[in-house]
Amino acid sequence: MEVPNIRVRDLLALSRELRREMVDQTRTQNKVPAVGAALVTLPEMPVEFATPLREIEVVVMGRRRKMGLLDESSEIVIVREDLCKELGLEVNKKRRMTMQTTNRGKEEIQGCVEYLELEVGGVKMYAHAFVVQIVLYRLLLGRPWQKGVKLGKIERVDGSVEVEISDPGEEGKRVVVPTREQIGERLKGGMLVLGSESKGEVQGKKDILTKAILASSFTYNGITQCLVYKKVVNRVRPVPGTMPTNIRIIRQFLEDPLRTLSYISPHPPTFLLGVRLTHARIEELGLLMNEFLWPEEKELVAQVLQVNERGLAWEETEKERFRDEYFSPVKIPVQEHVPWARKTLPIPPGIREKVIELIRKKIDSGVYEPSYSSYRHQWFIVTKKDGNVHIVHNLTSLNAVTIRDTQEPPLVYLYAEQCSVCSIYSELDLFVGYDHRTLVEESRDYTTFDTPLGTMRLTVLPQGWTGSVGIFYNDVVFILQHEMERALNFLDDITLLGPKTQYEQEDGTYEVHSENPNICRFV
Repeated sequence: MEVPNIRVRDLLALSRELRREMVDQTRTQNKVPAVGAALVTLPEMPVEFATPLREIEVVVMGRRRKMGLLDESSEIVIVREDLCKELGLEVNKKRRMTMQTTNRGKEEIQGCVEYLELEVGGVKMYAHAFVVQIVLYRLLLGRPWQKGVKLGKIERVDGSVEVEISDPGEEGKRVVVPTREQIGERLKGGMLVLGSESKGEVQGKKDILTKAILASSFTYNGITQCLVYKKVVNRVRPVPGTMPTNIRIIRQFLEDPLRTLSYISPHPPTFLLGVRLTHARIEELGLLMNEFLWPEEKELVAQVLQVNERGLAWEETEKERFRDEYFSPVKIPVQEHVPWARKTLPIPPGIREKVIELIRKKIDSGVYEPSYSSYRHQWFIVTKKDGNVHIVHNLTSLNAVTIRDTQEPPLVYLYAEQCSVCSIYSELDLFVGYDHRTLVEESRDYTTFDTPLGTMRLTVLPQGWTGSVGIFYNDVVFILQHEMERALNFLDDITLLGPKTQYEQEDGTYEVHSENPNICRFV
């Protein structure tokens, strides 16, 4: 039966079943078309997921050749601060602003280099370049420069890219310049470490071992393209809490150490080689070749070294420790925890023999001792400039359960101010300073690790433990407490300060020692 003049909404209002059917028929559905369906047509040509940016060679201010990054999305030309200092560019500090990056971050603009001369392919162009501190590139050619040279791109079949630019000073002149992929994009065949413009690659192809070792204590910084320690926000922090009373370190002088110092004659005797002071080591110190000191002043320094020869060390087996009766052994304060066991990293075959030799030396010097414990931490090797190796212990698991010591580290700028404007300086370096402090027996298992020579543990203050800095700093301050105005320390580095004047006289000569005219008073 036909019902005239009835609308759809009237029908829906009368019937619940009709309303439900209407909703089902009009609901939006995401259906994946079947394979081979006519709805999807895949292109036969290859489509890239990512294409690296390009850079071109630029002569900056007619002096230095640098690579400039081409970026069509940048509204400004950017130059990094270190390049400005390298070229001695004048920066207008009044032109400051905050730049918004592509990831919605903010970068502070330090100023502007106005009328920066940029030459590409023989074409000179001037641009106002804004200065930033930390970016991936040293020079970025944004829209102002590209607009000035009427830049055009030529994409070749072989994948190469060229740019065509116009000479603003010569109408009708067009120059084609080749480009290359941005160096920062090629980090697959190893880990690239850049310093200024020099490039060096840590070989190893896709070396999982290298990455695992470095990742344990370092992260790769894609902005500065270098290996850096993990950021503060990612650092493992000790646990806040009340320090147990049995953790207290007792420091005491059983006798006055200044009373037992050896006598230094103002008329130094002829220097004779000793057991540790060999001819090679004297030459290494550079004492005999020093041009600042007079001949008898060199002999005076040699006498000081000679009478204190037992306090000098060049090898692991030559160094000793602070006496336990002067400095009570260190106990590590920890909260209740489950013992940790981290897998030991393999030693690179090329340095395996050096590592084993170093471990043997540390066992002979008493720094390592055999251990039988449920704890295990990771360690890795760092190669020094002289070709030797250094063992670094990763104690992040121990740091995570350590009760925090709230002592602040020494301030560098105060140390530098105290060392300023002196007539002469001497430097002392405690050989592996933490090895001079004994670790109490019950805390040694926390430092257990596996080596090719068996399971070992530390017997000394652990390097990398969160409490080591404050403890050792206080140790050295305690030793030097009566000489703080003349002997300053920054951890294990001690600076001996001379007087503020060289006692120069009106005739240009210097005051000399009252008993020896061949030794200056300030020395």
